[in-house]
Amino acid sequence: MYDIAIIGGGVAGATAAYYSAKLGYKTILFEKKSGAHHKVCGEYLSSETVASLEELGIHLDDLNRKLLKSNVNVFLFKGGYAGLCFIENEIANLCLIIDQTIYKKHCRSYKDLIEYIRKQNKFLDKQLNDSTPLWDKPLSISNIPYGFIDNSRDHNIGDQYAVIPSIMGNGMAIANLTAKTMVQNFHLHKNRDGTDNSAMQSPSKSEAAYIKTKIQLAYLVHQSLKSIMLANSFTFIFSIFPQLMKFILLKTRIRIQEVSP
Repeated sequence: MYDIAIIGGGVAGATAAYYSAKLGYKTILFEKKSGAHHKVCGEYLSSETVASLEELGIHLDDLNRKLLKSNVNVFLFKGGYAGLCFIENEIANLCLIIDQTIYKKHCRSYKDLIEYIRKQNKFLDKQLNDSTPLWDKPLSISNIPYGFIDNSRDHNIGDQYAVIPSIMGNGMAIANLTAKTMVQNFHLHKNRDGTDNSAMQSPSKSEAAYIKTKIQLAYLVHQSLKSIMLANSFTFIFSIFPQLMKFILLKTRIRIQEVSP
């Protein structure tokens, strides 16, 4: 008999399993894949994510730390945006989103998509010159529920609890946050009265309010960038008031230390 069963061995599931086992619970983790595998992800590690990984005992080497200090280039185009991030071994990850209507109108294949965004953004086109694709066909997903927040009060974590727009680069931080707080709440609830933890609500009201505020602001930024007119307007404003952009982005960051169980 296990104390805790976790379904899904992604970032959130693995994090929850780590903290559960660390607290002494007999834990079982269910994962359909037998090993590490690629997923649709920009592979950017925010400072919040790095801090949470180090808390798990995962320490980045000097090379990865140097790469993290480099810029992540964000390119806007009609119907979406793309992020270009260097990872390791002179490899860069290109991750993008595009509105389905725009995609169906202009693209019939991955090749068409790349040609479309290169024509839309000359800076991205320049970055991709002399680059060699490592995959013939990229990973893709559709109908991403950006802005989704689970209000069921179940024990959902990671993407099953909240989906922050990719432009924020903080999805892994949310995964770690929701996993850690779920296990903490489970543990504290049991220690307080010894009753069945199935009645526990996770995350707590304060945690839910904290995450909801971040998600809602991030979603507004995401929606604005999908409009070229709005994106150009914001770019002009931010060029005059660069601290304003920093202020808005900082308001979307998910930090574990800001939330207490």
